[in-house]
Amino acid sequence: MINVITELSKYVILTLMIVYTFHCFYMVWRQDEEEKRELLHQQLTMIFFIDFTAFLVIYLKSMDFRVILFYIEMMIFFAAIQILYRIIYQNASLLLLNNMCMLLSVGFIMLCRLSLPSATKQLLIVAAGSAVSLVIPVMIRKMKFLKDLTWAYAGIGIVLLAAVLVLASTSYGAKLSLMGIQPSEVIKITFVFFMASLLCTKVDFRKVVLATIVAVIHVGILVLSRDLGSAVIFFVTYLVLIYVATRNPSYLFLGLGGGCVGSVIAYHLFGHVRQRVSAWKDPMAVYQNEGYQIVQSLFAIGTGGWFGMGLCQGSPEKIPVVKNDFIFSAICEELGGIFIENLQDKPGFHEGVEIPHPSVHKGSEHRRLLQADRNQHILGGDDSQRDGDKPVLAVALLYGRNVHQNQGVFILHLYTGPLLLIQRRPQMVRINLIGICDVNDF
Repeated sequence: MINVITELSKYVILTLMIVYTFHCFYMVWRQDEEEKRELLHQQLTMIFFIDFTAFLVIYLKSMDFRVILFYIEMMIFFAAIQILYRIIYQNASLLLLNNMCMLLSVGFIMLCRLSLPSATKQLLIVAAGSAVSLVIPVMIRKMKFLKDLTWAYAGIGIVLLAAVLVLASTSYGAKLSLMGIQPSEVIKITFVFFMASLLCTKVDFRKVVLATIVAVIHVGILVLSRDLGSAVIFFVTYLVLIYVATRNPSYLFLGLGGGCVGSVIAYHLFGHVRQRVSAWKDPMAVYQNEGYQIVQSLFAIGTGGWFGMGLCQGSPEKIPVVKNDFIFSAICEELGGIFIENLQDKPGFHEGVEIPHPSVHKGSEHRRLLQADRNQHILGGDDSQRDGDKPVLAVALLYGRNVHQNQGVFILHLYTGPLLLIQRRPQMVRINLIGICDVNDF
C-alpha cells in the first residue's frame, strides 16, 4: 500500500506544480486585482498540498515521528512569514513571496528526505534570515549613517577573509569556513555596502581606483584560500556596481578581459581547477576520478526521466556530497524533469527585479547601487551548482553548494526581503517579464 501511495504521490505533486506555474504566468498578464488575489490564495493551497503529500510519503517510508514534527514547524514558519509580510509590508509582491515559499518547500522536502538533521538546521537559519529580512528595508531607509561607514565595511571584509586564510582548515582543496561558519557569505554584504557607499556620490577615476584596490584585495585573499567560486562572485559584483555607478562600458569590457586572463592564469596555477575543467569537458573520460561526481549526477537525472522515481524511491545518496553540490540532481531523480522545469520557469521571480535607470536622482544613489547588486545576484545566480540549469532566484536557497552550512539561504533572505517591497508607482515602466523602472525608495 505504501508503494502505491508513493507512486501516486509523484503525479499529484507534479500536477500541483504545473498548475502552480500556470498561475504564475497567468497573473503576469492579468490586470484584475481581485482575480489575482484569488489566484494567490489558490497558490498557497497548492503549496500546502504539495508539502502535505511529500512529507506523508517521507514519513511512511521512514516511520520517523520527527518528520511530522519538522512538517508542523515548517508550516508554522510559512504561516508566520505570510502573515508578517502582509502586515508589515502591504505593498510587497505576494507572487514573489509565494514563489519564495514554494522554493523553500522543495528545498525542505529534499533535505528532509536526505538528512533530517540538515533540514532542521536549515529551517532554523531560514527563520533567522526571514526575521532579519523584515527589518533590512527599514534599516536601509532609516539608518542614513550606513552609507558613511565605507572603510569600516572594507576593513571588516578584509580582516575576516584574512582570518579564514590563516586559521581555517582545508576542505576539498579550499579554505572556506571557521567553526562551521563561512565568513565569505557575510562579507558579500559588507563588500556590496562598501562599493555602494564609496560610489554613491560623484564618481571619478580616483574612486574607481580605490574600489578596484579593495576588490583586488578581497579577490586575492579568496584566491589564496582557493575559494575560487566566491572570488568570481566578488569580481562580478565589482564589475556590475562599477558599471552601474559610472555607466562607462569600457570599465565593463576591461574587467571582462581581465577576468578571462585571470581564468587562464588560475587554470595553470591550480591543479584542482584543471581537474574541474577536465571533468567539465568530458566527465565520462575521467569517470573513476574527478568526473565521478558529475557522472553520478547525470545518471541520477537520466534515471528520473520526465516523471521521476518518486520520493524515497531513488538513490541520490550515491552522488558524492549530494546535499551540498547536487541537490538539483536529487530533485530530478525523484521528482522528475518536468517538475524541475516548472520549478525554475516562473515569471514571478522577475516581478521583483528592478533595473535602476540612470535618471534616478542622486539622493537615492546608495540604495540604487544596493538594488543593482540584488538584481545581479538574482539574474546571475550565486555560488551555486548550475548543472545546465538557468540561474534563478532559487540558486542560493535551493541549489547552493553550502546547503549544510545554511549561509546561502540566510544571504538570500537579506536580498529577497527588500526585493519584495515592489511599489506600484506611475514612473515604473515594465518591459516583458523584467522590470525596468525608476525607484526612489524601497
